Amino acid sequence: MFMNMKVLAFILMAAGILLVAPVLTLAEDTSPSATKRIENLKQKVEDVRENIKARVEEPKLTREQIREEKTIKVRKSIIAIFESYSRLTMKAGQLLDKLQARIDRAKAAGENTTAAETAMKDARVKLADATKILDDIKGKKDTAVDKPTFLQIRKKLQTVHKDLNAIRLDAAKIISSLRSFNSQKESTKSSEKSE
Repeated sequence: MFMNMKVLAFILMAAGILLVAPVLTLAEDTSPSATKRIENLKQKVEDVRENIKARVEEPKLTREQIREEKTIKVRKSIIAIFESYSRLTMKAGQLLDKLQARIDRAKAAGENTTAAETAMKDARVKLADATKILDDIKGKKDTAVDKPTFLQIRKKLQTVHKDLNAIRLDAAKIISSLRSFNSQKESTKSSEKSE
């Protein structure tokens, strides 16, 4: 703190010297335009000094103000994560619907789709869990003000994150099993054409 005061005093002194020096050279000239410039420069010097004093004497934030700012920042973060996860669950639901349609087509073609169906059931359960948790968080995210509530919401969002990752992995399993169906289908078509 003491070092900063020395630096500030030096800056004030330097600013005064730098801004007063042109005033001294203009003081020798007595024309009306020179006196206007002198007055303008004196005003600028005063403005700079007042600005520096205002910054130095600016009151510090109180603990309550800091706590309120942190609360607002954490709440905005939670809302952003919540909205992101809400969009991801919606997209995951759409993806699972498309994959279900492909599983049904493969099943209708007489293929073994038990692995894909098992992965689909797991993904649907995880999607339902994630949706339920997000619905639970929806009411709390805007009104949370204390640390325990924020921690509770954070824990629930971590659970949603794990569920979304599990859905992604199950979707990858489904896609790989459907790829094998498509590759078998294409190899059968190519063998029929060659005969």
